[in-house]
Amino acid sequence: MKEVNNSHRLRAMLSLQCKTAQCTQSLKMPVATRWGSSITCLDSVLANKLSLRRLAIDEEAQVLLATATKTTILNDVFWDQVVNLLELLRPVLKWITVLEGNSPMISATVQAFVDLKDHFTATLPKSPLSKKQEKEALAILENRKDFCLKTVHFAANLLNPRFTGRNLEEEAVVDACEYICKMASRHHDVSESDILADLANYRAKGALWSKDFVWKSAEHVAPVIWWNGICSSRPLSRVAVEILSLPATSAACERSFSTYGNIHTAKRNRLGNETAMKLVYIAQNLKFCATGPGQPVEELKEVKSECDQPLDDTFDDESDDDMTDETDESMPPAESDADDE
Repeated sequence: MKEVNNSHRLRAMLSLQCKTAQCTQSLKMPVATRWGSSITCLDSVLANKLSLRRLAIDEEAQVLLATATKTTILNDVFWDQVVNLLELLRPVLKWITVLEGNSPMISATVQAFVDLKDHFTATLPKSPLSKKQEKEALAILENRKDFCLKTVHFAANLLNPRFTGRNLEEEAVVDACEYICKMASRHHDVSESDILADLANYRAKGALWSKDFVWKSAEHVAPVIWWNGICSSRPLSRVAVEILSLPATSAACERSFSTYGNIHTAKRNRLGNETAMKLVYIAQNLKFCATGPGQPVEELKEVKSECDQPLDDTFDDESDDDMTDETDESMPPAESDADDE
């Protein structure tokens, strides 16, 4: 109980110090189930550097802070290590934000691991990690890549006109082509031979894809729109749209669970399934109308430049929505199917 009271006092004192120092971020704690929250935590610690240092020399905090903690806070080497560690990890959070967004970005998953490997290779020597830890970090990234990337990701990367499988190994390209041809069986009006012919022309830039304007248009629109619009006359577009429309993660689906939790609450628990479904549909789309679902092409173009900018507070709001009983401001008023008893 004494440790809890001390923790509350430290938080209150830090809050006062933050107001005095006019910090732009509150001190955030990491969430065990959200890996990216650790990066957000480090970023908030760095933003509160001045407040933490003032707290370390505050007379009231002397009995609450351990000597080792005060020494660490006042050590310039520690803060240099935080900066270097954030420089190493910042692209991870940015790619998580992009891939877990509302736009279908499954085709960018391969590119994400390529960029992260290049970034880790260039940045690890400047990080506070030891040589052994550097090798372990690269091994963890490689293991995560093998765990995450499947044939469908290779196929999506191959069908994205901005990538066309340039970062895929030969074996991955063959597996992707085989997967695309198998997908043709889902469409009775499309034959496998037509898909093979289109796939060959697409990769060789023949037939429709021999025109320069076709490829230039891909720089300004999302891949799904490109296949539905410019290339809609080709049988391959049916399979391409189906694959590229898949979400990269389940985060977007999980956010709809949070919306449902705000609609079907303990006080409003007699909604019928159909009514609840319609309300969730409306509430989610009202959010998209208010903020926009995002432009995949622009998100992918800016992800590298954004890595050099200070992190903002949008990540937790986008990806760590918890099921609470608070009413969503964008949610329309709902009527229950039956009167509450």
